[in-house]
Amino acid sequence: GSTTVLASSMSYDELCDEIVVHARAAAHYHNEGNGEQAEREHMLAFDAFERAVGLRPQEIQAFANMAVYSFNSHRFDHAIEYWKQVKKRLKPNDQQLKKLVQDKLQECELGRIGAERDAVYRGGQGNITAATELALRQLEFIDSPDTHQDIAVMLLMRTEVDSSLVFEAHRHLQQSVTIAYRGYMAAARSRGWRCHREDQVYTAWIKDQMPPRASVQILDTEHSYNDSVSIIDRNGHHIFLQNYHQGNVWHITLQDVVLFGKDGLVAAAPSQKGRCWLHLGSQGIFVNILMNVPAKTIWNKQKPDSLFDHLRRVDSGMNRHQQSLASPSKIHRLQEAVSIISYAVRSYYHWVAEALGRLLVLLKDLPDNIPIIVPKDDTSNQFITQYLELLSNDLAPRLYPYDTKFGLADLRVRVDHLHVVDWETTRDGTELQTHALPPRDLLQLTRTSMTQSSIIMHDTGLFRKKNFPLVVFASRQGERMRILKEEEKIINQLRSGLGGHAEVVIFQGESTSIRQAISIFYHADWHSSCSHTLYRQLVIGVHGGALSNTIFCKPGTAIFEIGFEVAHTQHFRHIAVALGLDYTLFTVKEDERGVGRPSVSLDESVALELLEAARFRIVNTTRRDEL
Repeated sequence: GSTTVLASSMSYDELCDEIVVHARAAAHYHNEGNGEQAEREHMLAFDAFERAVGLRPQEIQAFANMAVYSFNSHRFDHAIEYWKQVKKRLKPNDQQLKKLVQDKLQECELGRIGAERDAVYRGGQGNITAATELALRQLEFIDSPDTHQDIAVMLLMRTEVDSSLVFEAHRHLQQSVTIAYRGYMAAARSRGWRCHREDQVYTAWIKDQMPPRASVQILDTEHSYNDSVSIIDRNGHHIFLQNYHQGNVWHITLQDVVLFGKDGLVAAAPSQKGRCWLHLGSQGIFVNILMNVPAKTIWNKQKPDSLFDHLRRVDSGMNRHQQSLASPSKIHRLQEAVSIISYAVRSYYHWVAEALGRLLVLLKDLPDNIPIIVPKDDTSNQFITQYLELLSNDLAPRLYPYDTKFGLADLRVRVDHLHVVDWETTRDGTELQTHALPPRDLLQLTRTSMTQSSIIMHDTGLFRKKNFPLVVFASRQGERMRILKEEEKIINQLRSGLGGHAEVVIFQGESTSIRQAISIFYHADWHSSCSHTLYRQLVIGVHGGALSNTIFCKPGTAIFEIGFEVAHTQHFRHIAVALGLDYTLFTVKEDERGVGRPSVSLDESVALELLEAARFRIVNTTRRDEL
């Protein structure tokens, strides 16, 4: 611990220094997890403060030291009181110090609000409405893009109980993009890069708004498609025609570009004669720019020249720490390459539904010696590696692993000629940008390519014990989110209710190879030996990555999704409409925590509807055949 000379023999300045010494010691012990020693040092710091004030009650230094210590230890209410005491003791004409103290008071207030917001938010499991209101209060102090992003996420969570909030959520997403891009431009200029007035952040691929020097080959033209879908909630059964409109799909070649951050955002390569445009890809406003590129905190008037720290997002919205930046001359440079890096590409859905289609097109269109920038495979079951090996054993020498989980929010690799496949955002009939709905053409290409006879297993070892139709239940047991509380009960009821008419198989992706998974979802149809009638499988599952495997189902397969009737969770409904699957949504009980909650539950009436719908599809069909 720290040592202290007799307080009675110490001067005011020495006591002020003692406050700092004990404050640092308290922080050290706190970080080591030694709460008892940290509290002892805290009391010694407070004792030094009281003695200092006893010597010179009108001096400000002791109050200022305690204010800084209180702020750093997140005792924001105490810090505010100490700064108020400093303010009371300032000379009337000391305007510079008055402004400094006022800034500190604002910083403390932001810290207090941030701490309160964290407490009520509880990592997404607390009071989302209260946390949203506190974040809006933070915006009153600083118009920060990361706060806009956080508000948008919370509003999207709450759309499950109030669908009208989706419009406000999208407004905050757009604000986040706009402000963050200005911060990126400021950071670029500070590094000596030349930015043009016409430079912009592209939030979509649009024919008339391509980045400079981009060449475009159209792969598929825009068109509409639709199908009937069913939604079953506690108010009954609703059937309607779901419309989607696919935009143009392009093979785009870009000259002299870099990839930024974990989402591989494409930007102009930095130079004194270059440009500062930035492209977010087809995911548009859903991309968090600040987690990918360096940005000056121009939105913070107190610290406009600081770099936003994406590695340590302090809740107060104020205390950002400098991060080191990559040297443009030292990053790896490729003469020509293909990139399939995009928003959230290492998640199973985005890999299967988006990245695979991109890769399949580029493998077909380009020479077989061009490097392929792929996500570094740090997934628990190495599913990215498994897919690449299924495609070809010859790909390995061409792969350039790109870290999509860790690393700086800065430029990672430079490419002289970069090939990407991307598309105009799929529309659903509203004015809002949809979330991650890939083109139908690419989904069909993925299904055709990944269900070839060389990939499909005719004996997966997981089913076909009987000559029955198959019901696949995609379980989320062991996952962090959206575990169905009634899962075991529903599975038992399915088995008893379907009796001798179907085989119910529990699918768990983590324990199943990718080849097995593809085969299960593709191969689970059944020909009656009597009538040679073909019966399609039934897939049941909660909204999550496992349902991405429905891409491999044959047309006519029934998909029962247990999920959410909100705009940003249409992923599997869209797959069904695009690929000719029979889709029904069974809505879970409403909860403002949305898709991020640890568990979901079905209303009893909805659960009964699910069981009856499964029985109708399987039992009635097999009985007709038996007749």
